[in-house]
Amino acid sequence: MWRRLVEIYLRNSPDNLATIEQAIAKNDFPAVEMAAHTLKSSSANLGALPLFDLCQKAEIAARETVIDNVQRLFLEMQIEFENVSSALLDEENGDDAGEGTI
Repeated sequence: MWRRLVEIYLRNSPDNLATIEQAIAKNDFPAVEMAAHTLKSSSANLGALPLFDLCQKAEIAARETVIDNVQRLFLEMQIEFENVSSALLDEENGDDAGEGTI
């Protein structure tokens, strides 16, 4: 079950990030909020709490239509997603013994 969740997360999350990037370019704050919410939920399910936190902040910034915060948080989210992806792939390859917070 865990492996399947990781596969889905790694397959779908880049699409969510791309949606956020495109929505920022269009100043489409509701789309940013929705995609950040989706990524937040899936990150929480896998224990990626730093990314969860960034997504939550991006949701709030989008709701408040603060473009500078949304842009900054998006950049941080991209970096953190790379960290999460690496950790999940390492775990899948047996480099980590257990499930937990990423």
